[in-house]
Amino acid sequence: MELTRRAALSTALAATLSGCSTLGGNGNSVDWSAPFEGDYIAQKPYLDHKYVAVATDDGGIGLLSADSGNSVASTPRNRSNAAGTPPVPIVDSFLTVTDHVVLLDPSGELRWSQALPDGGYASIQSRPIVIDGSAFVTTSESYVYRIDVRDREIHRVGDLTVPGRWWNRDGRRVVVGTRSLETALFDLDSGKQRWTTFSNMVAHPFLYESDVVTSVYRNGSLELVYIDPDDDTERWSRTLPGSVVSFAGLVTDDLLAVVTGEPWERDKQGQVSLVKPKTGEVVATNDLPPRVNGPGDIRGSTLFLTCYDGTVLSIDPKHGKRTEFEHDGHITSPPAVRDGNLVFGTDEPKLYSIQLD
Repeated sequence: MELTRRAALSTALAATLSGCSTLGGNGNSVDWSAPFEGDYIAQKPYLDHKYVAVATDDGGIGLLSADSGNSVASTPRNRSNAAGTPPVPIVDSFLTVTDHVVLLDPSGELRWSQALPDGGYASIQSRPIVIDGSAFVTTSESYVYRIDVRDREIHRVGDLTVPGRWWNRDGRRVVVGTRSLETALFDLDSGKQRWTTFSNMVAHPFLYESDVVTSVYRNGSLELVYIDPDDDTERWSRTLPGSVVSFAGLVTDDLLAVVTGEPWERDKQGQVSLVKPKTGEVVATNDLPPRVNGPGDIRGSTLFLTCYDGTVLSIDPKHGKRTEFEHDGHITSPPAVRDGNLVFGTDEPKLYSIQLD
């Protein structure tokens, strides 16, 4: 689901805790719900054993207690006129990037705020990639930046031919789905774009054993394709339902979960397919409600998804699809899952924490 930057996320400032009895399913229960200021929560929260972090609609971060939902810290309002990237933990703090870098300490101290040196905005579709105390982001100006949190420096490490949207990494190589319908392979060490292919659609690519799984639209159908970028050879292709891939991730070492749908026809169902990446064999498929909130979250061998109609689903190779919750309102963010807890945001706006059986 594509959302505007300004309306993309709500600000985590409220400290009150409110109960809720509108969720149910599979014996799971609501642990807490916390109200927010703003329109709705659209991007994926960050969740660990101690904190929930949410990017705000003005380029900041709201930090809540994972145990209670109480407000812990937040950045001052009006840092930017745009929403930032989903937050990431780095050097004992939390980072988001919009047209500014913002670093928030859990104590409430704003440890760093600095404009990107060449203008533009960080892509908000994917979290920054964190490696050895530095964070990497792509921007609307097609730049790739390395943000050195310890030294408070921003380095331009290279350029993509076009602005990036989603990315996925294997070591220090990243595959990027771009705004101009290309899939590109980029090396973070050299700052060079190593390979690119035209996908004729917005792709959500995945790196598997140094090869690329991406998507194209050919002969009126969506096709998942496996490409060896070293010799630009297509090893296999499989036709999938829908018109766009919104998420791809490994649920086991040899099984890829691929979520597809029709983002321009919001009443049409989506589907998740379990695919063997080495051969392209589709071993299982499950229908999904319309308007799945990508990306999903994978824990163990289970993919968790939220849907705009209020459904929270889990899919795994052994049990198939299960409904974990049914919310009587609209869920507007992807889920974050850790240690038996699942967190998501709504258009009320509230953040909910659910205990999974």
